[in-house]
Amino acid sequence: MLAAALLNKLVGPLPAPQEPFPSRLTVFLSLALFLVCLVVEALAAQYPRPWMIPLTCGIMYTLVLVVLACVVFDLYRKLTGSNHIYRRNLTNTVLLVTISLVTLPILYLKLWYPDLIQDEIQSSTDTVAEVYFPSITVFQRADWSSQAMIDIFGGTRRPKCGLHWLPPSDGSAPACSSIQDAGTELCDCSTNWDAAVTEAFVWKNTTYRAITLHATEDMVCVTPTTKMVAEVFFSYDTAQALNDSGRVLQPSLYVAVFDPTLTVQQALKDGYTQMRLVNANGAVSLSLGLTMRQAGPDMAPAYDYDVDISSVPSQATLQDGEIGWMSIFVEFPVFERKINAVQKKMEWSDAVSMAGSWFSFFQIVSWILSGAALQV
Repeated sequence: MLAAALLNKLVGPLPAPQEPFPSRLTVFLSLALFLVCLVVEALAAQYPRPWMIPLTCGIMYTLVLVVLACVVFDLYRKLTGSNHIYRRNLTNTVLLVTISLVTLPILYLKLWYPDLIQDEIQSSTDTVAEVYFPSITVFQRADWSSQAMIDIFGGTRRPKCGLHWLPPSDGSAPACSSIQDAGTELCDCSTNWDAAVTEAFVWKNTTYRAITLHATEDMVCVTPTTKMVAEVFFSYDTAQALNDSGRVLQPSLYVAVFDPTLTVQQALKDGYTQMRLVNANGAVSLSLGLTMRQAGPDMAPAYDYDVDISSVPSQATLQDGEIGWMSIFVEFPVFERKINAVQKKMEWSDAVSMAGSWFSFFQIVSWILSGAALQV
């Protein structure tokens, strides 16, 4: 005690310790709130929803008010006589956090959110080693009495199907499902046709009769120009056609080819196929180009075939009571494939990367404004 009193008398009272301005508490709180800001921005970028905009802005500007309140309190303490010393590095930190909290929500609203929700098509090409043959549906419009009438004639004229060519009528061709190396030899896929004609297939408020060939994994094309051949049988009432239309046309049917991973209803609904009117009394060639696309951003991709149709009509005119048939030849001339994928214009990782670039700019601004750039 005596030594302390003597020292105080000799050198005078020691100065009160100086507190930094802004205070360490303000800086630590600013850093903590900045971490909250980063989490909110990352979530907003990863889950861009309309309700995320007011939520993000509300949180950010609440954090800004908290930081500003701390700064105002520090100013009050400084102006009321507390011993404070200005620290440029601490001011740099507080300014950086404040600028980020104010600016990032604006950037999210004006720059990133519109691109995060906007879809765009990304196109590319590749070449596949093999491709599955498509499913085929043959339609007859129910209210068009002058069309060909699809029929299996009590099971005596069931539709046919074969890879490479039509299978012999004696049943000697193996089933495609029994071939070890699928697509390498002639096989019979006739059992893949529907067992009966669907009498009421409704599409766009119109009723059709329909029968479908369901392609399976063993119906694969391993060499370009390999053919899948299918046949559908029908009858034709020329007297009815003349009575309804005033003339007798060649019998016609609608044909749709579509990705075997889809049902015909899905393919029509999502625009992967269309009904194409063809001359049923003859041979129809379908040359397919490969285009894979998505109907929507969250939907699995499927083939949307580019169909080139040609036909060879029969020279014989079908008479009443006769059974006619339509032969369908399907081939892929090349295995080059176009891919149209639906993606967002900006991914959340892109938004985070851009936010990092802006943060670097904010650092320079706060470094200058705080005077840290002039510190020696």
